[in-house]
Amino acid sequence: MWAEACRLLDRAERVRHAFFQPPDTTRGGSWEPPIDLYETAEAWWVVAALPGVSPDDMRFTLEGDILHLEGERTLPRALAQGSIRRMEIPHGRFERVVRFARAPLAVTHAEARDGCLVIALRKPGR
Repeated sequence: MWAEACRLLDRAERVRHAFFQPPDTTRGGSWEPPIDLYETAEAWWVVAALPGVSPDDMRFTLEGDILHLEGERTLPRALAQGSIRRMEIPHGRFERVVRFARAPLAVTHAEARDGCLVIALRKPGR
């Protein structure tokens, strides 16, 4: 059991190091926000977790069957002179691409709420 616990801790540390690597400039973003995807009879709902991101610093486009989210999370100015003791929430440029099996017809709702970007996309035939 101890060996399994050590293996899991080692794996968690490798994942943490991989997550906080320097930005890959070939991809355009340094981190991908986690998303939830919900489906109703009429629409797909995408909820992207973007804590600390101003609505002015997030953008999205819908092109065919691809929803593209991008923007930037910056550190608060008040913290610019401080020393980072722990950083678990990513910052810098972000990008997330969501591909649908069938192209949504239109964005019917979009808002920044409670640290998330919430987007509704009308399904074909609705």
